[in-house]
Amino acid sequence: MLAVILFALFSIPPGYLLGRTTGLLNFRRLTLAWRLVVSIPVSLSACPILAYCLDRLAGPIAVWMGFGLCAIAFLVLLVSDVFRGEIRLELPSRTSIPFLLLALAWVALAFGSLVDLPLDENGLYLSVTAADQSYRTAFTDAITRTSISHPVNPLGYLDGPVPLRYHYFWFILCSLVDQAGGALVLARHAFFASVIWCGIALGCAIAAYLRFFIKSGETMPARWILKGILLLAVTGLDIIPTITLTHFGKVLFTDMEAWNEAVTSWLGSLLWAPHSIGSLVSGLTGFLILFHAPGLAQPRQRWMSAGVAGMLLATMVGDSIYVGFVFAVFLSAWTVITFLAGWRNHTWLLVFAGIVTAIFALPYLLSLTGPAGGGAFLHFTVRDFRGARAFGLPIAFPEMWKTYLFRLALLPLNYLLELGFFLVAGILYLNRVWSQRRFEPETVAGATMVVTSVAICTFLKSGVITNNDLGWRGFLPAQFMLLIWAVELLRVPEDKWTGTSRLYAILRPAIPLVLVLGIVSTAYSAVTLRGVEMLNYRGPDHSVAGRNFSARVVYEQLRSLLPVTAVLQQNPDLENPVYWGLYSNRQTAAAGLNCGIEFGGNRSRCSELYPGLAGLFQSGDSPDRAASICRMSNIDVLVVTDGDPVWKISDSWVWKVTPIVAADSARAFLMNPAMAALVK
Repeated sequence: MLAVILFALFSIPPGYLLGRTTGLLNFRRLTLAWRLVVSIPVSLSACPILAYCLDRLAGPIAVWMGFGLCAIAFLVLLVSDVFRGEIRLELPSRTSIPFLLLALAWVALAFGSLVDLPLDENGLYLSVTAADQSYRTAFTDAITRTSISHPVNPLGYLDGPVPLRYHYFWFILCSLVDQAGGALVLARHAFFASVIWCGIALGCAIAAYLRFFIKSGETMPARWILKGILLLAVTGLDIIPTITLTHFGKVLFTDMEAWNEAVTSWLGSLLWAPHSIGSLVSGLTGFLILFHAPGLAQPRQRWMSAGVAGMLLATMVGDSIYVGFVFAVFLSAWTVITFLAGWRNHTWLLVFAGIVTAIFALPYLLSLTGPAGGGAFLHFTVRDFRGARAFGLPIAFPEMWKTYLFRLALLPLNYLLELGFFLVAGILYLNRVWSQRRFEPETVAGATMVVTSVAICTFLKSGVITNNDLGWRGFLPAQFMLLIWAVELLRVPEDKWTGTSRLYAILRPAIPLVLVLGIVSTAYSAVTLRGVEMLNYRGPDHSVAGRNFSARVVYEQLRSLLPVTAVLQQNPDLENPVYWGLYSNRQTAAAGLNCGIEFGGNRSRCSELYPGLAGLFQSGDSPDRAASICRMSNIDVLVVTDGDPVWKISDSWVWKVTPIVAADSARAFLMNPAMAALVK
């Protein structure tokens, strides 16, 4: 909770200062409540790129001096605006209270979904999302330990330190909070806080689009903005194939989205990958500022707003390369459309913002050209439909062209199940727009965003890692715009459906059903992500909960004993280095089968050393053999749990070497004699 409070230092002042000085979105005409709504997404989008550039140009002292001056300037401007009567400081109004209560409900939900639950004595139950939390926490800690602008890959050290490539700008924010909190706030605490603030920023983005993007925004009642934010609780019809496969296929999914190539629920995206939502918010906020800029009164405000938008778009690229890629294609298409449609006042601001984005993002983009162990960035595909098995259909054929043709034929069913209510809303909205021939800029821009996102995520997939991150995260822009359209659709009275009554008459009865199923699907997802481990491991099989507890105890003790330069190693054969990532706050030599080279590193070095290293956790090698492998692999400490095969071999090195730290189900061994002098 301290991390949540500290996050406010980076979530409000920078955005308020930028809005106040540039006049973006007519900032000075807004009430204090709306200024905060704008400031939060602008701040969370501006801070990472500002910290990255300041650290790169002048080092960490300049970063903290910059944010310190920003906080002082924010307070001065806030006091000045109050004294001049631009804004009023007062208790929350009746209009604001529901939004504040909703924010508190989100804090409680996120907190309860993420933390470890010690429900048994010496037993600890983790969230399913801890699998990805381990990576996010490790990235945050790596930035804290090494550098904001040149962080070291925490997942691989077999050949010494290598730069972290891939998307990590969101974790710069987490690291700033980690550093600001000192010993009281750890990397994992800061990551949890980022999930909470990311959800708040997403809600603010929805409010901002309903106010500043759609034509009726100025008169949008607060209750409809609240309903728009509440639509985040709606997802697709995932509950249908999930229950079908669970009941008939006897498959229990730890994550509801696993039944298919996911279009992830909003809750799932926030809990699993807040950096992707952060990238979405940065892209949406930058685009909204650009879309609104031509209407500003003064040319200076227009160009300054475009410059700020360009800076936010640079953060978007660094937060998530996949969301950034989709937005880059969309913004390029939108620039061409504005030129051809004669909306040239938009065109030149878009071009200028693109130049600013390139300047800010270029150092980061150049770092992506370095060595890495992943494959090609993109591959052609037709979106997979693994969920076809829920309906007794095949999911693949020997000939790839048949598989693609089959997937193409089932795309409507695929997207109906994944999008549910939002697909129905999108079809009805576009049908109404077409029938009325209402092609205002916001309608064309929204349609371009949806089409770009859906087309890319249907026919391309990512190739750097095993998961199709592009297909999962690149869909977020389409999901967001469909949500905005859904609010507009629900506000239209039934008697206003002139020209679209036939389609509306067909689909209208389905709206309540798909809406309820979407809410049930999100609720089911929330329960399983939090409760699967409790369901699976309570009772007779208490070993996993006990292992969780012992691993945390061991890593926490190591954290207090070892210097921050120590290199720890868990079983690299594990699919996910959960315990090390969550609790160690230290470097590891090899995380997983590929030694973390997807995020930077040397494939040949991994191929050379991995077999011997993995063997230490499988068989009963001698202590001398274990020490020799650790020397070659730059490892200072080995950590073994009772889940590793070597634990069960009574004459293995695990039982011949005295541990530096031990618990019931985990032991840690100091393998580098030179490190002994540095142990506290």
